[in-house]
Amino acid sequence: MRSDFALRGLVPEAQNRALRVMSLEDRETVHNAFFDRGFLRAVIRSQTPQPPAPPPTR
Repeated sequence: MRSDFALRGLVPEAQNRALRVMSLEDRETVHNAFFDRGFLRAVIRSQTPQPPAPPPTR
Protein backbone atom coordinates (compact mmCIF):
# COMPACT_ATOMS: atom_id res chain seq x y z
CA MET A 1 0.00 0.00 0.00
CA ARG A 2 1.39 3.38 -0.98
CA SER A 3 1.22 6.09 1.69
CA ASP A 4 2.96 9.13 0.23
CA PHE A 5 2.09 12.71 1.11
CA ALA A 6 2.42 15.63 -1.31
CA LEU A 7 3.40 19.11 -0.17
CA ARG A 8 3.48 22.06 -2.56
CA GLY A 9 4.91 25.53 -2.32
CA LEU A 10 6.18 28.39 -4.46
CA VAL A 11 9.95 28.88 -4.62
CA PRO A 12 10.92 32.57 -5.03
CA GLU A 13 14.52 31.66 -5.96
CA ALA A 14 13.17 29.66 -8.91
CA GLN A 15 10.97 32.42 -10.41
CA ASN A 16 8.03 31.41 -8.15
CA ARG A 17 7.73 27.96 -9.69
CA ALA A 18 5.67 25.42 -7.76
CA LEU A 19 7.68 22.67 -6.08
CA ARG A 20 5.99 19.38 -5.17
CA VAL A 21 7.69 17.33 -2.47
CA MET A 22 6.59 13.74 -1.98
CA SER A 23 7.29 12.38 1.49
CA LEU A 24 6.80 9.01 3.09
CA GLU A 25 4.10 8.45 5.68
CA ASP A 26 6.34 9.74 8.49
CA ARG A 27 6.14 13.12 6.66
CA GLU A 28 9.84 13.69 7.29
CA THR A 29 11.56 11.38 4.80
CA VAL A 30 11.61 12.93 1.31
CA HIS A 31 10.79 10.41 -1.39
CA ASN A 32 10.93 12.74 -4.40
CA ALA A 33 10.79 16.46 -5.25
CA PHE A 34 10.14 18.14 -8.59
CA PHE A 35 8.81 21.34 -10.13
CA ASP A 36 5.10 20.89 -10.81
CA ARG A 37 4.31 22.55 -14.14
CA GLY A 38 0.59 21.77 -14.00
CA PHE A 39 -0.06 23.10 -10.49
CA LEU A 40 -0.16 26.82 -11.28
CA ARG A 41 -2.15 26.22 -14.47
CA ALA A 42 -4.78 24.35 -12.45
CA VAL A 43 -4.94 27.11 -9.84
CA ILE A 44 -5.32 29.81 -12.48
CA ARG A 45 -7.94 27.76 -14.34
CA SER A 46 -9.97 27.23 -11.15
CA GLN A 47 -9.96 30.98 -10.43
CA THR A 48 -11.06 32.01 -13.93
CA PRO A 49 -14.83 32.51 -14.18
CA GLN A 50 -16.39 30.24 -16.77
CA PRO A 51 -19.13 31.51 -19.11
CA PRO A 52 -22.56 29.92 -18.64
CA ALA A 53 -23.29 26.88 -20.77
CA PRO A 54 -25.50 27.50 -23.82
CA PRO A 55 -29.05 26.17 -23.64
CA PRO A 56 -29.57 22.72 -25.19
CA THR A 57 -30.79 22.65 -28.78
CA ARG A 58 -33.51 20.37 -30.10
